[in-house]
Amino acid sequence: MVRADALPEIGGGHMMRCLTLASVLRSRGHDVSFVMQRSGMLGPVRDAGVPLVELDAAQAGLEEVIAAKPDWIVVDHYGLDGEWVRHARDALPRVSVLAMDDLDDRNWQADLVLDPARVRGGRRRFPVQGTLDGPGFALLRPEFAVQRDEALERRGSRVERVVILPGLMDAAGLAPRALDALKGRDVDVRVIMGASSQSRAAVEARVAIQERREVIYDAQDMAAHMVWADLCIGAGGGTAWERCALGLPTVAVAVAENQRPGIAALEDAGGIIAAQLDDDLAGKVDEAEMQLGALSQAAAALCDGRGAERVADAIEARLRPVTQEDARALFDWRNAPAVRAVSHSNAPLVWAEHEAWVARTLRDADVIWRIYSEGPQDVGVVRAVRRGQAWEWSFNLADHNTTRGAGGRMLARFVRWAEETGQIGLLRGDVRVGNAASEALHRRLGFVQVESGKPGVLVFQRQICDVGDS
Repeated sequence: MVRADALPEIGGGHMMRCLTLASVLRSRGHDVSFVMQRSGMLGPVRDAGVPLVELDAAQAGLEEVIAAKPDWIVVDHYGLDGEWVRHARDALPRVSVLAMDDLDDRNWQADLVLDPARVRGGRRRFPVQGTLDGPGFALLRPEFAVQRDEALERRGSRVERVVILPGLMDAAGLAPRALDALKGRDVDVRVIMGASSQSRAAVEARVAIQERREVIYDAQDMAAHMVWADLCIGAGGGTAWERCALGLPTVAVAVAENQRPGIAALEDAGGIIAAQLDDDLAGKVDEAEMQLGALSQAAAALCDGRGAERVADAIEARLRPVTQEDARALFDWRNAPAVRAVSHSNAPLVWAEHEAWVARTLRDADVIWRIYSEGPQDVGVVRAVRRGQAWEWSFNLADHNTTRGAGGRMLARFVRWAEETGQIGLLRGDVRVGNAASEALHRRLGFVQVESGKPGVLVFQRQICDVGDS
């Protein structure tokens, strides 16, 4: 179940990206519904045939979400926080939560947190279990991936066509400002906006007196318009990642405070020319025109348009028991140089010994062994061994490329499984001194460092649940 709104003061971006994710999930056989304020823009959800629960302005939607008893809650809303999630979890102990968070200003208490604007990573202000960080997880409709090659092939060094993308509502009035900045330029210009946009009258007045200008409302083929254009003047938000997927050089304007982090990240990566509303937009366009090729390449390198599939894979992620048939894969993963470099033993495995060890381990009642998968791909393996009053875990990722943050999502899923099954009381992990990534991961998952007694090894532990003598 999705909790999002599309209101004049916040625009339609929250709704649209959630609708994109919903489309992918529905194509995979999942039932998806929305909970939204009826005073907002509900048309796209209705047109997509997605079930919709309508709220009055004073309602937070918590009771409606709980009543539906979903397996997953997707929350994309600046007006909600971790307390809202906690109440949902209290009522639905087995529910999982995906929170969209591009501000890092609240503790969501979610299983997964999605932030496409977190290009460079870095520490968060609040703890997060599983992360979906960076533009690789941006929720874009399928047509952006489909038309990506065509778009990149036609990128050039001249600006003949400009698309203005101020957002559905354009409460900030970016579109008329952009038209003014392009006044007198010998270029074709399209303004793409919502029919109920607050700047509609101002835009239509300018288009009426300027040649080679047009305005298109409620476009259903946004990717095609971006492929058509050589340059964009656009607001921040989710559309920024659509432009990156198609390598569209952009003057990106922050029209709301929450857009600043994403725009700053894109600017640092060289993918845009950043601007404020009161900047000289004509000068920014000149600046962009001088580096079209570099802007296009940097933007395209950030996002390939397949983020919605990756997010759906993370939602569908699963832990399954290891079988003897997995021995070869486990052998290859563990023998990878990068894995051996951070393991307690650096020696390469011997196949015959490994095969026999797998068989023995599968018969051991004091071992819990699970492979973690996202989508069709096995991502890694977690093994927990009973050692007296505690269980000690170890883990490694597959030797093939995995999506960013996959290791953290794997371990967060294992901890959640341990909480739900009650099979593990105290969980411990050994980390070699110098393995900063593993140390940070343990801390993020709520582990605390304890006395080690082992040279060169840090020990972390977490109480999962009370299972008596376990």
